[in-house]
Amino acid sequence: MYPARKSYAISETKARELVGDKAVNDVMLINCDFTGRTIDDCYGVTEMSASIETVDKDGNDVILTMLYLIDTSDLTNDLDDLGNLDYSDYTFTVR
Repeated sequence: MYPARKSYAISETKARELVGDKAVNDVMLINCDFTGRTIDDCYGVTEMSASIETVDKDGNDVILTMLYLIDTSDLTNDLDDLGNLDYSDYTFTVR
C-alpha cells in the first residue's frame, strides 16, 4: 500500500529554495493530469501532477513536479469540469 504523500515530497517553501520562485510559479500554471498511482482505495484521494524541466540552485538539470491530492469523491462528481476541483492539497518533488 502506498502512502498518500510520497516520502520524498517537499513543501512549496522548500521547492522555492531549491529551484527558485520562477520555476515553482511556472509549474503551478501548468494543467495537471492523472498519475495513475493507486492510492484512492486506501486514502480516498487521486493523485494528479504537472512537471517542468528546470535548473536547481546548484546548476543541475532537474524535473520539478507538483503533486496534487484530489478527493476522489469530488473527482467522481465533477469529472466533466476538472476546474471545479479543490487543488489546495499539494506537494513538490525535485529529481
